[in-house]
Amino acid sequence: MLIFTAVQWTRLVVGLSLPDLPLTIPSWYLPMAGGVWGLLGLAAAFGLFGGRSWAPNLVRWGTGAFFIWYWADRLLLARSDYALRSWPLAAALSAGVLVWITWSLRRPAVRAYFRENPI
Repeated sequence: MLIFTAVQWTRLVVGLSLPDLPLTIPSWYLPMAGGVWGLLGLAAAFGLFGGRSWAPNLVRWGTGAFFIWYWADRLLLARSDYALRSWPLAAALSAGVLVWITWSLRRPAVRAYFRENPI
């Protein structure tokens, strides 16, 4: 979660300092997206490390929302040769991350840490 948050804050900072380039998206889009996902990641990280009972749900819903946004952004806005060639790997990595997060949040020790009822 901390790595995700750091990447998003980097996206915010880099998005604010981009030179004037011919982009297909508005100049505010990159920093705004980095800021929103960075704040969500920071809240989730504090919740997870603090053992808050709401943190696993935030991670579940936030992960789903992030991947919906990521794929919508990739399919609607990214029209480069690289994006077209690299989508199978991106899809496999996305599926792997979703499976890993779901599996890790369902572990008995993790559920006990957050005081969740076992499934």
